[in-house]
Amino acid sequence: MSELIESGPIYRFGRFSLDPRERLLLCDAEPVSLTPRAFDLLVVLTENPGRLLDKSVLLEQVWGGTFVEEANLSNNISLLRKALAAPGGEGRYIETVPRRGYRFVAPVTKLTPEHRTPISAPELPANAPILTETSWRTRVTRRLAVAVGVALAVGALWVPFIRSGLRDGVPFAGAELAKLTHAGRTTHAIVSSDGRYIAYVERSPDGPSVWVRQVGAAEGVQLVPPMRRQYVGLTFSSDDNDLFYVVREAPLVTEGALYKVPVHGGPSRRMLTRISSPISFAPGGAEFAYLRVPQEGFGSMMVAAFDSTGEDVLPPRVLAEGDFQFLAGVAWSPDGELIATAERNRTSGDSRLVMVRVADGRARAINARLWRRVTRLAWLTDGGGLMINAEEQLDVGQIWHVAYPSGRSQRVTGDGSTDHAELSLTTGSRMLVAIHEDRTSTIWVQDDANTGARQITLGKYDGRFGVRWTPDDRIVYSSMESGNDDIWLINADGSARRQLTTHPAVDDKPSVSADGHYVFFNSDRAGDFDLWRMDIDGGNQTRLTHGIRVRAHQFNPGSRFVIASGNARLWRVPIDGGEPAPLSNAIAFSPAVSRDGRFVAACWRADRRSPPRLVVLPISGGEPLQRFNADCNPFDNGAIRWTVDDREITYARDGRLWAQARDGGQPRLHRGVAYQDVLQFDWSASGRLVFARGEQSGDVVLIRR
Repeated sequence: MSELIESGPIYRFGRFSLDPRERLLLCDAEPVSLTPRAFDLLVVLTENPGRLLDKSVLLEQVWGGTFVEEANLSNNISLLRKALAAPGGEGRYIETVPRRGYRFVAPVTKLTPEHRTPISAPELPANAPILTETSWRTRVTRRLAVAVGVALAVGALWVPFIRSGLRDGVPFAGAELAKLTHAGRTTHAIVSSDGRYIAYVERSPDGPSVWVRQVGAAEGVQLVPPMRRQYVGLTFSSDDNDLFYVVREAPLVTEGALYKVPVHGGPSRRMLTRISSPISFAPGGAEFAYLRVPQEGFGSMMVAAFDSTGEDVLPPRVLAEGDFQFLAGVAWSPDGELIATAERNRTSGDSRLVMVRVADGRARAINARLWRRVTRLAWLTDGGGLMINAEEQLDVGQIWHVAYPSGRSQRVTGDGSTDHAELSLTTGSRMLVAIHEDRTSTIWVQDDANTGARQITLGKYDGRFGVRWTPDDRIVYSSMESGNDDIWLINADGSARRQLTTHPAVDDKPSVSADGHYVFFNSDRAGDFDLWRMDIDGGNQTRLTHGIRVRAHQFNPGSRFVIASGNARLWRVPIDGGEPAPLSNAIAFSPAVSRDGRFVAACWRADRRSPPRLVVLPISGGEPLQRFNADCNPFDNGAIRWTVDDREITYARDGRLWAQARDGGQPRLHRGVAYQDVLQFDWSASGRLVFARGEQSGDVVLIRR
């Protein structure tokens, strides 16, 4: 048995247990999902039971002096009330004192370490089976009951987000950071095992390219020229002489190809196909592991070896099968006996760490900790744990330390609004390389081509994942203003802002029915992203699809259907319930229905190796009626919209707005919109333009222990 030493207070009220350091809320040993802001708010309330807390005090404590609207506080209070009621919590917990603030009215028991018995974490048997969805739920519940008293000291390593009170023994906690790139265009990065080189992917208008540089050098050398494809990850060979990289050459599909390029220059060689993650080498470098995740169904952990020449890959073998997370990393342990990765529960959408034994492919969970997503893993050289990049909140990654075999997890970075991407370690685990990312998005309105646009929101993530007009010229958009990904409604002048969804899951990419009665949106509240419907005031939220992983959608005027993309196909989804029907079996994304309801424009591919092109299909489905020489590039979150008169199809690419004439010709930059950094947009029935402008910056950072 591995004893877990508790180190912080736990607050118990009713059937709930709140562990602030573990950031864990349980009801009868079942986890209760909360957004980061709502969790922080609950901590402040339970630390002050029976005390009236003024609104200004709560805003200062939870938002740290950042200016936010008072509506954020009331929305998070509402979210807390729903969460505390959801699993059967009886009674009233939070009292509203009109015009003053809030009071936590339930009795609270504070348990400190000296008043509790140390809790032991069970060690699973060595022959534990691969976890199915049923065993996932059973074992997670059991482990969460065990983990109630486990408290972690949270540290931060990013300057200027250093926190006080860092706990000794947490790798990289309090370490100094050095910024290695400064252009803000880096998306992937890795450090060589000897710590001499970094390799990284850099964005450009012509597509991403791969670079390598010495850690102390000011400039890098380009290894792979810009191409329009999406990189999945990078891996240095065991001797650091070659760089392996995985790319997806088709948009939003789950399998790509593995290439190898010499670090000191030379042509790239295609080594392997049907690969969904970066690779991880076994000790010695003779074998490597990776994930293969099909578009639908469960995935596989694969192991491949090189032939006697070391230049070609022998046929891979399946080591284990499970609901492995698309794009997640793998990490082969230093002793060669285990491979760590992330497994996803399709019901909850959460991810947990699992270990797969190389000897027999059997898997077991490392601990009870759940994340929204785990993206990268790296073993510490001594085998005593892993450093991982994981998200409590979608698209906001943090770096964590997970001890092995105890499974104790501690967050190292501490700024909940800054994204930390990628992660790799040198031999000896003395240096860690990651990417420090920052994203912004605000909403703008332009009345016509002769007037400038005006900014109507100030939030950091407004409209980044969708913005749409309603028929009465209001705007529905995605935002993280409440601390969670939600759908909001606002007037075109920026007034009357209102939150429509409050579920702790991700709700984004809204569209609106022609009569303005319904808002359709994506949500992962049931696991996979599905299409949901609600009234324009946020009421009657109803799930419309099950398991087609909806990406984009638009209402079909004059019908009772939404045209949606999911699982790399187009679907006709009944808005009153019923099974979706495929509109086309071809690879297609980002549908846009014409104003007259007769046609669908979409990003379309003839096959998985063909470049994405803009096409027009009949609303009934089938083959394209027209194909244009327009690269719609769905990697850009591809928004496609018809103009008011259906004479042009407009789309966002590389941050600019492009127009394709319906009767043919070459695409051109839209004459009436000169703005750059366009992420999402929509045209109103009167020709007004709303768009979300945003920037994403990313730079390589190096942390030394």
